[in-house]
Amino acid sequence: MSGIFELTELKDRIIIAGGGLVGGVAAAMLADKGHQIDLYELRDDPRNENAAAGRSINLSLSHRGMRSLRQIGMEEECLANGVKMPARMIHKVSGETYEVPYGRTKEHFILSISRLRLNQMILTAAEKRENVNLHFNHRITDVDLSGTLKFSDKPDASGDVLIGADGAYSKVRSKMARGVFDFSQTYIPHGYKELVMDKAENGDWRLPKNYLHIWPRGQFMMIALPNLDGSFTCTLFLPFEMFKTIETQESGIAFMEEHFPDSISIFGRDNLMKQFGPGTTPGLPMISVKTSPHSVDNTVIVGDAAHAIVPFYGQGMNAGMEDIAVLMDTYAKHNDLKSAIKEYGVFRPKDAHAIADLAMYNYIEMRDLVTSNWFLFRRSLDRLLATVLPGSVIPLYEMVVFRPQMGYSNAIERNKKQSTMIDWTLAAAATASLAFALKKLTREGTLSSLQFDKLSIGSAQDFVSSLLK
Repeated sequence: MSGIFELTELKDRIIIAGGGLVGGVAAAMLADKGHQIDLYELRDDPRNENAAAGRSINLSLSHRGMRSLRQIGMEEECLANGVKMPARMIHKVSGETYEVPYGRTKEHFILSISRLRLNQMILTAAEKRENVNLHFNHRITDVDLSGTLKFSDKPDASGDVLIGADGAYSKVRSKMARGVFDFSQTYIPHGYKELVMDKAENGDWRLPKNYLHIWPRGQFMMIALPNLDGSFTCTLFLPFEMFKTIETQESGIAFMEEHFPDSISIFGRDNLMKQFGPGTTPGLPMISVKTSPHSVDNTVIVGDAAHAIVPFYGQGMNAGMEDIAVLMDTYAKHNDLKSAIKEYGVFRPKDAHAIADLAMYNYIEMRDLVTSNWFLFRRSLDRLLATVLPGSVIPLYEMVVFRPQMGYSNAIERNKKQSTMIDWTLAAAATASLAFALKKLTREGTLSSLQFDKLSIGSAQDFVSSLLK
C-alpha cells in the first residue's frame, strides 16, 4: 500500500486510546508518517462475528471525512460500501413529498454507510501497516498525560505521544480536565430511537433509495437512511416527555398513525408494532461536549473525546476524521509531532465549537424550517445566487459539508456576512416595489400625497424590520 513506511524509518511511539472510526484513521495516517502505533480499545474486535453495531447503525459520510479516508487509500472502498444521497426527501403528514437538494453539482452528495462496516474497514486498513498494533478488551483505569495508559488487568502502555480518541465519555479527557482546561457538557431534552424498515419482498428498497428521508413535525421528526441491503434505518427524534407516551406497542403504533401515517404501509404494520413496547430500545440521550484546549503536555484529544455533537448536521464523524487531517497538516508545517499537537490543541477548538452550534441549529431546520415557504425560497435563492455569483455567494450547507478547505468557524462568519447582504438586497427590492405601487395609486387618485408619504415610510420600515429579525 502506498505511503507505508519501512520499520527502519520509525519515529516517536504513539499510544491511541480508542479503536473507533477516528482512532483507526489516526493509527493509519500516523503510521504512514513512520510512527510506531499501539491502539487500545475497550470493546472486542468489531470484525469478530456477532460484533455489536454500536450506538447508531448508519452514518452520513461527506467531504470532510472523505478527505481523511482518501489520504489512507480508502475512498473507493467507502463509495462501494455506501449509498449516495444528493438530496433530502421531505414527507408531509398528507403523504405528499418533495425534494430539497443538498448542493448544486453531482459531487454534492452525502454517503449513507454502516457504522460497523466502516469501523471494520478502517481497522483492517490500519492493521495492514506493519507498524500498527491493535489491542482489544483493554479497560483504561488511569491516564498519565506524558503518554501512558493504565488498564484494569493488563500491563501499562507507554509512548512518546498519547492520542485520546475514546469517545464522549473519554478517560483521557477526564484526566486533562484536572488542570487548566475548559469543559462543558449538555444533554438536550430530546432523545432518539432507531427503527428498521426491512427491504421489500423482491429485495428492493421500500422508498426511493438515494435520499435522506425526513418527516418533519415541528417539535419532533423521523428520518430514514438507506442501507446497501435494501433496508432503511429510521430514527425517531422526540422530546423525552413524548417518549413516555409511547411505551407500549399500542401507543407506539397509534403515535405513528397520527403523525407519520404514510409510514405504516411502508414499514408494514406488524413489523413497526414489534419495534415498540417492552423489550425494545427506549429513547436514548444525545450529548454535546465542548472542550479547550484539545491538548495538554504530550496528549491530544480528537473526535467525540474533544467535541461530541448532536447528530443533526451529519458532521460528528466527519469532524472527528477531519481532526486527524488538520493535525497532520499542522505536523507537516512543524515537522515535529509534539509541536504540532501543542498548536493544534489551541486553534482547533474554535472550529469544534462552531460545528457543535451548527448541529444544534440544524435540528430546528430539519424538524421545522424545511416546511417553511420562506426557508425554501431562501434555499432556492442561495443556490441561484451561488450559480450566478459563484465567487461571492456560497450556501452555508455547502460550505460546511462540501468545502473541507474552509473551517467551520469561517463558514459561519462568511454566511453571516452574505446573509446580511442578501437580506438587505431583498428588503431594498421589496421597499422599492412597495413605493412604486403606492406612487401609482397616488397618481391614480386613490391616495393623497400626504397619505402616500405616511404609508410608504411606515410600511417600508415595518417590512425591512420584519425581514431582518
